[in-house]
Amino acid sequence: MAANAGCNGVNSLDNADEQVLVAAIRDLFSKVGKAPVVAPIFTCGSRTNIEVAEDFLTNYNATILYIAEVTIGNDVMIGPSTMMDKINHPIRPKGCCDDLG
Repeated sequence: MAANAGCNGVNSLDNADEQVLVAAIRDLFSKVGKAPVVAPIFTCGSRTNIEVAEDFLTNYNATILYIAEVTIGNDVMIGPSTMMDKINHPIRPKGCCDDLG
């Protein structure tokens, strides 16, 4: 739920107030380099496992859904409507709902 709150915070901000937006981006990711840009609507599954380096930009409607750590290097631009997804769910009927109780 912390990821949802962080994403909602970034998505609701006005890009005109750059300092507030950058502070929200720094709160959203575990590690952030200089000059980050995150355009709305951004979605992530966990905010503690995403690190972005210098001059990171993600365009509109991007999603990062990973359980493992995600490290994004310098000068990376993610295009609009990009989904980075590494979550897998059980595909066999037996055991697929074991986690649901």
